[in-house]
Amino acid sequence: MASAPKAKVSVLGALQYFLDPTHTKLGVKVRRKLFWREADLKSVSLEGKTAIVSGANSGIGKAVARNLAGRGANVHMICRSAERGNAALDSIRGGISAKDKVKLHLVDLSEPQQIKDFVKDFKESHGKLDILVNNAAVMPNELRFNSEGTESALATNLVGFYGLTDSLLPILKNSEDPRVVNVVSAGMFAAKLHIPTIERGLSREDSEADRENYSGISLYAQHHRGRVMLTDFFAAEAARSEAEGSKVKVNSVHPGWVDTPGLAGAKDMEGFYKGIGSFLRTEEEGADTVVWLACTPGLQHTGKYFFDRASRKKHKCLSGTKSNVEDLQRLVDLCKRGFSSAASA
Repeated sequence: MASAPKAKVSVLGALQYFLDPTHTKLGVKVRRKLFWREADLKSVSLEGKTAIVSGANSGIGKAVARNLAGRGANVHMICRSAERGNAALDSIRGGISAKDKVKLHLVDLSEPQQIKDFVKDFKESHGKLDILVNNAAVMPNELRFNSEGTESALATNLVGFYGLTDSLLPILKNSEDPRVVNVVSAGMFAAKLHIPTIERGLSREDSEADRENYSGISLYAQHHRGRVMLTDFFAAEAARSEAEGSKVKVNSVHPGWVDTPGLAGAKDMEGFYKGIGSFLRTEEEGADTVVWLACTPGLQHTGKYFFDRASRKKHKCLSGTKSNVEDLQRLVDLCKRGFSSAASA
């Protein structure tokens, strides 16, 4: 089978992104001092609230889970690795008094059936959800596939992302103040969604050329552009349901350049990590706006892209990364197809 046309990189978008120093720890320090109102989060209690945080075993996800648990929320951690998940669980429980409020669920988000099993069990066991933080994302160093033959990064970053959110929206709608916070990478500024790339990822292609040409960083940018587009889709779907009483707020957030195990272990980002390491944000700094969107009182924004507690533009000037409505619908259809590939639970 001939290779699909490759996605093009927006050089102008990439330059505007990588030359922006506000993504470093310097940016968060300046904005915290000049623009943030610490009162927004200082005394917020989440007692009685239930949250799900994916990718909570390390990095930003762990910092978010720790913060929400510290505010009294019942936190459900979704992790793929039992070893890393249990280590994170013990660490978070060690900092709070009500240790039973934090629970670990072992779910591989690249496997649709595991997501379906988790959602079914969660609905039966808990049935209440106020906050969903979609943090999990991967940048593999080589071509891999899930059990259904879908490229593993696509399966996690878009198909699993879509499936988990779509499956949990019905119970989120029952909350008095439901929030969905989607963590994305601003690497999306270098990418316009390329449908042939997404389509190819849904079908096993395991030729020597496919393996040699695999680019984790290129796919990562594509997938996170897709996550922002899916945020728009879910926000619009929630808005259409408001007449039925739903008030779900769905937003995406870029955490800045954060020193996480995922970044440190990404082969394609090795040079970037070494070059800018001392300027990377801490995990807590990266988690700040995620937490702010998850629990700041009176949030009215939905369908927005945030960076450092402020709504930002989703495209860089003249970068050519905007897609049309048809491409968004095709993306949704492809995610539905990938998620439904596993037999229903």
